[in-house]
Amino acid sequence: ICHGSDLRQFQSNPRLQPYVKAAIPLLDRIVTSHLEQKNEIAALFDVEEAKILVCGSGFNDRIFNTSGRVHPDNSVVKIVYTGKLSSAKGVFELLAALKTLQTRYSLDLTLIGSSSSEAELSRLDEAIGELAFPVHTTGIIPQAQIAEIYQQSHIFVLPSYYEGMPLTVPEALATGLRVVVTRLPGFEDWLKDFPDSVSLVDPPDMATIDAPSEAGRADFIHDLALALAEQIERTGQAVANDLSHMTW
Repeated sequence: ICHGSDLRQFQSNPRLQPYVKAAIPLLDRIVTSHLEQKNEIAALFDVEEAKILVCGSGFNDRIFNTSGRVHPDNSVVKIVYTGKLSSAKGVFELLAALKTLQTRYSLDLTLIGSSSSEAELSRLDEAIGELAFPVHTTGIIPQAQIAEIYQQSHIFVLPSYYEGMPLTVPEALATGLRVVVTRLPGFEDWLKDFPDSVSLVDPPDMATIDAPSEAGRADFIHDLALALAEQIERTGQAVANDLSHMTW
């Protein structure tokens, strides 16, 4: 079963590649999350495509919906991120982008998730300390609590360099949020149905499989700030995201 990060592990560990590459084609079946990933698996491991099944994704609309949505005060734009608090998820670039916007807008940021790296958490605290608006860190919390935060927020952002098919994006859309997300394989095809409430950001030029180049990082921060501003300007408009085709 492939969900994306395993492919990055394969590409970043050349010593193990011959062992893994010899074994993967012997599997009876491979399940993956979207078509682009299927093509990548076939190319990386020389696997016949008939063995690879693209599995549908679905979210729980009993939890993520607009029935409990609060209409937050537009004078303060509430932004939320959900995921691992790590550099590969673009969290530091998100903070840098918001720092460029904090003189133009009244902002409030909630970071949902955690990290196993004390060094990254220390960097995160330092970066948060440079911001002039409130930043709330919740750690890992239950889905019902995540939905409650979504229902009180304006914009969901996922600036990750890599993802499989993160359900946080449809969950956020279904809860009535506007979304800013990296233009990643498997995303654009279904996100095109939400042109008003979704802004896509091109991924940065990468120096290594996990880290952007210096110029790529600067461009990414700039483009992320533009996408965030685009959705911030729309927060006074109604959001109508129909995701009934993606529920359980």
